[in-house]
Amino acid sequence: MRGVQMTEMERRQAEKMEENIIQTRAELVGLFGEALLDYEYKERTIEKIEKWCKEAGKYFFKHGIPLDEALKDTEFYRKHLWRAIEGAVMEQGMPASEVFQLIYLIDPQLDHAVHCFSMAYVKYHQATLENAKQAFLELSVPVVPLSKGVGINLSLIFLKFS
Repeated sequence: MRGVQMTEMERRQAEKMEENIIQTRAELVGLFGEALLDYEYKERTIEKIEKWCKEAGKYFFKHGIPLDEALKDTEFYRKHLWRAIEGAVMEQGMPASEVFQLIYLIDPQLDHAVHCFSMAYVKYHQATLENAKQAFLELSVPVVPLSKGVGINLSLIFLKFS
């Protein structure tokens, strides 16, 4: 957005949105940190991730961020998480068995987060399409005015006589 011509108000709104997106992403990374610390309470972490996914999916959809754009950072999450873990593994000399435990913990949760986020986003997209369809159908129904502020819906008449 840096090269895009914007008014000062649009620029402030874009900066605020960018701050919110960074905060939202930081929350997800924090949840993965919790998953490592509270690995015994896996279900609790999954619930928190699912809650994050629903809120983030709604936020990204309502702000017009395309799903593919929102999901492209998943690769970076995985790469940076594993680089951080690699550093800790090397520093602490962790055995391979513990590394595999981390893999079995983190990767499925990240995949689950991507799935839940996508489903939440699609849910809001489908609801918007359904609302638009309903509005279109309501606008396309012929109404005959009888007097000021009073009309009759012709589709109801056709349904009664059909």
